[in-house]
Amino acid sequence: MLATHILAQVEPQRLLKATEGIVNGAFSITITRSEKDSLEGFVKNGDGIEYAVAITPARTFCSCKDSMFRHSVCKHSVALVLLAIRNQHPERKEETAPNLKLGKMRRNWQAAA
Repeated sequence: MLATHILAQVEPQRLLKATEGIVNGAFSITITRSEKDSLEGFVKNGDGIEYAVAITPARTFCSCKDSMFRHSVCKHSVALVLLAIRNQHPERKEETAPNLKLGKMRRNWQAAA
């Protein structure tokens, strides 16, 4: 799973900062795309600065300086992953479309009132 792959790579201090930010309400997180092999969204910190985050099996990207200069998994990426895990919905079964074909009816048939 993508989330466990990311969490296995993160440094303990960044994991701690991400969980503190979620618990304390310091982060405002919006997931814009969540698929089996990718996760995208925005993480706004307590100062109101919003960072774009995109996570794939090959790469983790965040627009924050920490991620861009250190080339590591930042707290914003971890916070997005943790929220995705928290809000994970079980896979929905594909719904079948109702049969809207009209059935045959006897001539001169009337419903009783």
